[in-house]
This record gives sequence, structure tokens and C-alpha cells, in this order.
Amino acid sequence: MASLLFIGCDVHSKTISLDTFDRNSNTHSHQTKINNDTRLIWKYAKKIESEVEPGTKLVFGYEAGCLGFSFYERITKMGFECRIMAPTTIRLAQTDRVRKTDRRDAKSLAEALAYDTYRSVYVPTQEDQEVRSFIRLREDTQETVKRFKQQINSFVMKLGYTFDEGKTKWTIKHRDWLKSLELSPMNREVLDEYLITLEELETKIARYDERITEMSKQENYNELASSLSCFKGVTRPIAMRIITEIGDFNRFATAGEFA
Repeated sequence: MASLLFIGCDVHSKTISLDTFDRNSNTHSHQTKINNDTRLIWKYAKKIESEVEPGTKLVFGYEAGCLGFSFYERITKMGFECRIMAPTTIRLAQTDRVRKTDRRDAKSLAEALAYDTYRSVYVPTQEDQEVRSFIRLREDTQETVKRFKQQINSFVMKLGYTFDEGKTKWTIKHRDWLKSLELSPMNREVLDEYLITLEELETKIARYDERITEMSKQENYNELASSLSCFKGVTRPIAMRIITEIGDFNRFATAGEFA
């Protein structure tokens, strides 16, 4: 059986702190901080391989974070194993009462990796990541719609107009009311531009939903999307959001774990 060396990586946008841990001898080595450069990571790994027995396997690990899966993809393309660790499950990092530094973090990650005191993050396929990016584009646009509605409500209120209290806003009746307000020419132009932009954004969202629905009918999504869509209030776009964010549902043995 090949020997294993575990490399904890504290990854930042510009730098990486590395620590190599040998579980058999309980020793740390090759502690360093380098620029976040693929060539330097490759050089680091090859230096370790040149100093150990042939066939020794290197296992890299880092915390899931804002950099996503790019570091994972770079390491696996080099031919090494890489694991993404859920931050809240790394027990060594949580119980460390010493002031945190990049070097200590890398050391803790290497030990957690070696002793399996963490849970891995599911790594989505490239297609899942791309579909999720499209769905998040839709969500970002929806947030812009929400902000525009708030701006329109605020603008109208400043002019002294209030829609009938208790009635639901953004219905057809409410929109007709906005278009019928007697305003000065300039204020009328401002409100009309707001409404035009809002309609354009809502048209975009409708187009995005059609595209996401098309994606949901692909072979790798269709069965699960259809099942989720059986629940009241779950449209196919909502089902696709759940699928691409969760990834592998088989990771959860019970409903409690999923929750």
C-alpha cells in the first residue's frame, strides 16, 4: 500500500500557505508560503516527491470558500488528489485556541485531512457549475427587479401619492394606477423610464425561466426536476436551483441531515 502525505493548503487569492503532514511519523514538513501560482504549486509537489519513497501519494486539502472549485481543478489537473473541506466540520481548526495565522491554518488543515476529522464538500460537474451560474444570473436580475420596485414606490411616495392601503402592489391594477398619475412632464418621464426598465427586467426573467426549464429537461436533470416539481409551489426553475445547489442528494442519509 502506497504511503500517504497530506498537504494542508490555506488558500487566498494571491498567496497559499502549505504544510505537509506525515501521519505515520506525526511530523510536519515543507511549511512555506508561496504566490498562488500553479507553477509554484507544481514545483512544491515535485520537491516533496523527490525526497520521499517512490509511489508516495500526495493528498491536498483546503477549506471551501469564495474561490470556489478553481484550486481543486488546478490540483486534479496536475494528477494529484484534492479534497475540499467544509469549514464548520474541521474539528482541529475549531478547537485551536491559539491565535490563527495562515501557517497554523495550513497545519490544522493537514492534520484534519490526515485524521479524517472533517466532511468533504461535494464537487459539482462543470455542467452543474455552468447551469448554476445561469440560475444565479436569474436570481441577481430578480434582486434588481426588487430594488427597482422599491425605488418606484419611494419616488411616488415622495411626490405625495399612495396606493390604496391594504391593496396588493404590482398587480395589473397597481401598474395601471402608476401610469395614470397626474405628474409634471419631467416626473412623468422619470416614472415612465422606471417602468420601462422594470418591464425589460421582467421580460429578461421570463426568458431566463424558459431557458432554465429547457435545461431541466436534459437527461441528467429531467427525472429529479420532474419529481421535485410535484411539490406545490416548486416550478421547474426552482427545482433546478435546488438540484444545482445541492448536487448529490445521496450524500444525505436522512431528512435531518439534509436540513
